[in-house]
Amino acid sequence: FLLGLTATPERTDGADLLSLCGGNLVYRCDVADGIRRGLLSPFEYYGVPDEVDYTNIPWRSNRFDEEALSTAVATQSRASNALDQLERRGGQRTLAFCVSQRHADFMKKFFILNGKRAAAVYAGPDSDPRAHSLEMLQTGELDVLCAVDMFNEGLDIPAVDRVVMLRPTESKVIFLQQLGRGLRAAEGKTRLLVIDFVGNHKVFAQRMLHLLSLSGKDAGWMELRKWLGGEPPSLPAGCLLDVELEARDVLGNFIPTGSQAGLETYRMLRDELARRPQATELSAHSIL
Repeated sequence: FLLGLTATPERTDGADLLSLCGGNLVYRCDVADGIRRGLLSPFEYYGVPDEVDYTNIPWRSNRFDEEALSTAVATQSRASNALDQLERRGGQRTLAFCVSQRHADFMKKFFILNGKRAAAVYAGPDSDPRAHSLEMLQTGELDVLCAVDMFNEGLDIPAVDRVVMLRPTESKVIFLQQLGRGLRAAEGKTRLLVIDFVGNHKVFAQRMLHLLSLSGKDAGWMELRKWLGGEPPSLPAGCLLDVELEARDVLGNFIPTGSQAGLETYRMLRDELARRPQATELSAHSIL
């Protein structure tokens, strides 16, 4: 028989790894299991309102136009908000996920001008040295490392205790990979702090579904509506999901109703899988 082992069952390339093993899932240990067993760190997620108007940014091929998005997010006021969140929430070693090279360089310069030790890494000649920057973050010689499509996977710095989502990640897989960069347990580390900017676009409502699904059961629009209405989320012990009231109101506007809910879930699955969802996948999300 064939036994398959993977740390990335959900993939950005849409590959169905389970089909290689005849569709037989023997054992699964997800993020919630890892937190419950003490293998991963609990997280505190803080959603803050994003000043960017995403309705004015072109949406092409299931993602935002990078040039227009970079212009919208690389502003002094948004960077000041990010800095204020860092100083209010605590944490010592920060990974900040940025939209583009221009955005990462902008954030790096802003942090340095405001007394933070910062670096920016990406695939380009102007990037700070990747290995050296990671080492400095690990040893505490850097406060913030701004990254662009570099550390979604394959990064092992358990000391990272703060993740800042400065980009509106469209992909569930990439969002959870970025969240996971800070979940490694470490001595003296009590939790991962996550600061996320929540804006007026459906991708942010979908992001809440990803977080609500970390308990092991796929959450749908009904679960999101209940949570926005005040029902406590089902999360592992020690975890917190806190979204400011203004951002909650924005999220509520993107919850579909009636037949539109099923259609929106179908589209979300199709975009994530990069193919038409199978009947079993639709059934798991209560569409069939």
